[in-house]
Amino acid sequence: MKKFIVVILSLVLVLSLVACGGSDVDQPDETNVPEESAVTPPSEVIAPAVDLSNVDTEITFGDYAAMEDFQKKLGNFEAENQVVKIDGLCSKLGSTYSIMEDDGNGNRLGVSLIVDGWTDADYPADYTRVQILGVVVTEGWSHSISVLPENITIIPEN
Repeated sequence: MKKFIVVILSLVLVLSLVACGGSDVDQPDETNVPEESAVTPPSEVIAPAVDLSNVDTEITFGDYAAMEDFQKKLGNFEAENQVVKIDGLCSKLGSTYSIMEDDGNGNRLGVSLIVDGWTDADYPADYTRVQILGVVVTEGWSHSISVLPENITIIPEN
Protein backbone atom coordinates (compact mmCIF):
# COMPACT_ATOMS: atom_id res chain seq x y z
CA MET A 1 0.00 0.00 0.00
CA LYS A 2 2.83 2.40 0.86
CA LYS A 3 4.52 1.73 -2.47
CA PHE A 4 1.28 2.46 -4.30
CA ILE A 5 0.95 5.85 -2.53
CA VAL A 6 4.60 6.66 -3.28
CA VAL A 7 4.06 5.86 -6.98
CA ILE A 8 0.89 8.01 -7.13
CA LEU A 9 2.61 10.96 -5.40
CA SER A 10 5.59 10.61 -7.74
CA LEU A 11 3.27 10.71 -10.75
CA VAL A 12 1.53 13.80 -9.40
CA LEU A 13 4.91 15.47 -8.92
CA VAL A 14 6.08 14.58 -12.43
CA LEU A 15 2.80 15.74 -14.00
CA SER A 16 2.92 19.05 -12.11
CA LEU A 17 6.50 19.62 -13.29
CA VAL A 18 5.47 18.88 -16.88
CA ALA A 19 2.49 21.24 -16.58
CA CYS A 20 4.73 24.04 -15.31
CA GLY A 21 7.42 23.37 -17.90
CA GLY A 22 8.59 25.59 -20.73
CA SER A 23 6.23 27.59 -22.90
CA ASP A 24 6.21 28.65 -26.54
CA VAL A 25 5.79 32.32 -25.60
CA ASP A 26 8.73 34.45 -26.73
CA GLN A 27 10.53 35.98 -23.79
CA PRO A 28 11.82 39.54 -24.26
CA ASP A 29 15.56 39.89 -24.59
CA GLU A 30 16.55 41.62 -21.34
CA THR A 31 19.80 42.86 -22.84
CA ASN A 32 17.85 45.22 -25.10
CA VAL A 33 15.82 46.88 -22.33
CA PRO A 34 16.69 50.60 -22.18
CA GLU A 35 17.84 51.98 -18.82
CA GLU A 36 14.90 54.41 -18.71
CA SER A 37 12.56 51.46 -18.12
CA ALA A 38 14.06 50.82 -14.69
CA VAL A 39 11.56 51.04 -11.87
CA THR A 40 11.42 54.54 -10.44
CA PRO A 41 11.05 54.79 -6.67
CA PRO A 42 7.60 56.09 -5.66
CA SER A 43 9.02 59.28 -4.17
CA GLU A 44 10.51 60.33 -7.51
CA VAL A 45 7.14 59.90 -9.16
CA ILE A 46 4.76 61.34 -6.58
CA ALA A 47 6.46 63.66 -4.10
CA PRO A 48 7.59 66.38 -6.57
CA ALA A 49 4.14 66.51 -8.20
CA VAL A 50 2.27 67.19 -4.94
CA ASP A 51 1.82 70.57 -3.25
CA LEU A 52 3.42 69.93 0.15
CA SER A 53 2.12 73.22 1.58
CA ASN A 54 -1.36 71.70 2.11
CA VAL A 55 -0.82 69.20 4.94
CA ASP A 56 -3.67 66.67 5.27
CA THR A 57 -2.44 64.91 8.41
CA GLU A 58 -0.08 66.19 11.11
CA ILE A 59 1.18 64.02 13.96
CA THR A 60 3.13 65.66 16.78
CA PHE A 61 5.88 63.93 18.72
CA GLY A 62 4.53 61.33 21.17
CA ASP A 63 0.94 61.45 19.83
CA TYR A 64 0.34 57.70 19.78
CA ALA A 65 -3.44 58.11 19.36
CA ALA A 66 -2.95 60.22 16.24
CA MET A 67 -0.70 57.51 14.76
CA GLU A 68 -3.38 54.92 15.57
CA ASP A 69 -5.96 57.01 13.70
CA PHE A 70 -3.56 57.48 10.79
CA GLN A 71 -2.94 53.73 10.58
CA LYS A 72 -6.70 53.14 10.44
CA LYS A 73 -6.90 55.56 7.50
CA LEU A 74 -4.09 53.67 5.80
CA GLY A 75 -5.79 50.34 6.41
CA ASN A 76 -9.01 51.68 4.88
CA PHE A 77 -7.11 53.18 1.92
CA GLU A 78 -8.27 56.68 2.93
CA ALA A 79 -4.84 58.34 2.95
CA GLU A 80 -3.39 57.66 -0.50
CA ASN A 81 -1.54 60.70 -1.93
CA GLN A 82 -2.18 62.69 1.25
CA VAL A 83 0.48 65.08 2.46
CA VAL A 84 1.63 64.16 5.97
CA LYS A 85 3.83 65.89 8.50
CA ILE A 86 5.09 63.67 11.30
CA ASP A 87 7.41 64.32 14.23
CA GLY A 88 8.45 60.87 15.41
CA LEU A 89 11.14 58.25 15.83
CA CYS A 90 12.96 56.82 12.81
CA SER A 91 13.83 53.14 13.04
CA LYS A 92 14.83 50.26 10.81
CA LEU A 93 12.59 47.22 11.18
CA GLY A 94 13.98 44.36 9.11
CA SER A 95 14.88 45.89 5.77
CA THR A 96 12.41 48.77 6.00
CA TYR A 97 12.74 52.15 7.67
CA SER A 98 9.76 53.54 9.57
CA ILE A 99 8.66 56.65 11.36
CA MET A 100 6.79 55.82 14.54
CA GLU A 101 5.26 57.03 17.77
CA ASP A 102 5.78 55.50 21.20
CA ASP A 103 3.02 55.36 23.84
CA GLY A 104 5.53 55.62 26.71
CA ASN A 105 5.00 51.96 27.66
CA GLY A 106 7.19 50.49 24.93
CA ASN A 107 4.37 50.09 22.41
CA ARG A 108 5.16 51.60 19.02
CA LEU A 109 3.12 52.24 15.90
CA GLY A 110 4.49 53.53 12.64
CA VAL A 111 4.51 53.59 8.87
CA SER A 112 7.22 52.77 6.33
CA LEU A 113 9.44 55.65 5.33
CA ILE A 114 11.18 56.06 1.96
CA VAL A 115 13.59 58.97 1.51
CA ASP A 116 14.30 59.54 -2.17
CA GLY A 117 17.86 58.63 -3.09
CA TRP A 118 18.95 57.60 0.40
CA THR A 119 20.84 54.42 1.17
CA ASP A 120 21.13 52.71 4.57
CA ALA A 121 24.12 54.93 5.36
CA ASP A 122 22.01 58.10 4.98
CA TYR A 123 19.25 57.19 7.47
CA PRO A 124 19.73 58.21 11.11
CA ALA A 125 20.45 55.70 13.88
CA ASP A 126 17.53 53.74 15.30
CA TYR A 127 15.08 55.71 17.45
CA THR A 128 16.41 59.07 16.33
CA ARG A 129 13.76 61.79 16.47
CA VAL A 130 12.96 63.22 13.03
CA GLN A 131 10.39 65.51 11.44
CA ILE A 132 9.21 64.58 7.97
CA LEU A 133 6.97 66.11 5.33
CA GLY A 134 5.96 63.66 2.62
CA VAL A 135 3.28 61.93 0.61
CA VAL A 136 1.48 58.65 1.33
CA VAL A 137 2.22 56.11 -1.39
CA THR A 138 0.22 52.90 -1.73
CA GLU A 139 1.45 49.88 -3.67
CA GLY A 140 -0.95 46.97 -3.43
CA TRP A 141 -1.51 46.45 0.30
CA SER A 142 1.66 48.28 1.29
CA HIS A 143 1.67 51.91 2.46
CA SER A 144 4.68 54.15 2.93
CA ILE A 145 5.52 57.81 3.17
CA SER A 146 7.64 59.14 0.34
CA VAL A 147 9.93 61.99 1.42
CA LEU A 148 12.42 64.12 -0.46
CA PRO A 149 15.76 64.50 1.39
CA GLU A 150 15.19 68.22 1.96
CA ASN A 151 11.94 67.41 3.82
CA ILE A 152 13.43 65.36 6.65
CA THR A 153 14.97 67.02 9.68
CA ILE A 154 16.87 65.24 12.44
CA ILE A 155 15.93 66.67 15.84
CA PRO A 156 18.94 66.79 18.20
CA GLU A 157 18.60 65.27 21.65
CA ASN A 158 18.31 67.73 24.56
